[in-house]
Amino acid sequence: MNNIQNSHQSEPCPRNGLRMTYDAARKMILMVGGRNESDESLGDTWRLDSNGWRILSSEGPVPRSWHTLTYDETRKVSVLFGGRNAAEEPLGDTWEWNGTKWKLVTVDGPTSRDHHTMTYDSIRKRVVVHGGYDGSKVLKDTWEWDGKEWRLVADSGPSARAAHAMAFDAEQGSAILFGGLDLTGKVFADTWKWDGVTWSQCEANRSDGRTHFSMSYDSLRKVVFQFGGKDMEMVPYSDLWKFEDDEWVLETRLGPPPRIDHALEYDPNLKQLVLFGGKIPKRDGRVFGDRWEWSHSGWKHARAP
Repeated sequence: MNNIQNSHQSEPCPRNGLRMTYDAARKMILMVGGRNESDESLGDTWRLDSNGWRILSSEGPVPRSWHTLTYDETRKVSVLFGGRNAAEEPLGDTWEWNGTKWKLVTVDGPTSRDHHTMTYDSIRKRVVVHGGYDGSKVLKDTWEWDGKEWRLVADSGPSARAAHAMAFDAEQGSAILFGGLDLTGKVFADTWKWDGVTWSQCEANRSDGRTHFSMSYDSLRKVVFQFGGKDMEMVPYSDLWKFEDDEWVLETRLGPPPRIDHALEYDPNLKQLVLFGGKIPKRDGRVFGDRWEWSHSGWKHARAP
């Protein structure tokens, strides 16, 4: 059964493990799935713009969490890949949202996985996927999707990991990858760049590893931002960092409560970062349904926690 909200509700329910991306053609943020306060997988699709939230669909991908979602600027579709279903199984399907409906485009390509990371390379016009968890091991492979087929492009670079994040820096022409963890519980603090051909490690100044956080590229200020997550001791954070001149710079520790498994996306139309959802890092931890906005004069919550 597709667990969704009542279509008459004007706000998404609290959730974690959700994903968001900015649809430039329709000037909106698209949000898909996640898990609610009862730990049930969700299969709803929402839009967020200057008028607030509106539910778009209850059809399409089966309910899931810890999937990936990114916007293909060239083809003007949002691409969804993988995740974990309600039966706790990893998925390997690829879907596209054209602004009106979802379409299953292939089940071939990367092996089934969740907690992987994905971004869109606007220069080379490719969706890029790295790593994740396939139900038994963490992965280190890199794949690209051109709208027709998936292609394995690298099996070296960042070590095998899951629950990391990646964002494409158009100014540098590279995808920026940070953090994650392996099955031993090691949390990484390394930063890598993917230029479409090879991975290279950055000598960035982060000593505090993170996992289950979110990143997004601010196209106005031309920097990648990273918010929240947890460390090896399961301590959650509420700090906002930016990757500028190949260095991580702390922007602020003041704002939304600490959390993991939230979504962070930059809205170039409104010129602000948007944060939604997440949870306290415990199996029965509090799940958030708050929305926060960062416009470089500080955080403000558009919907109270």
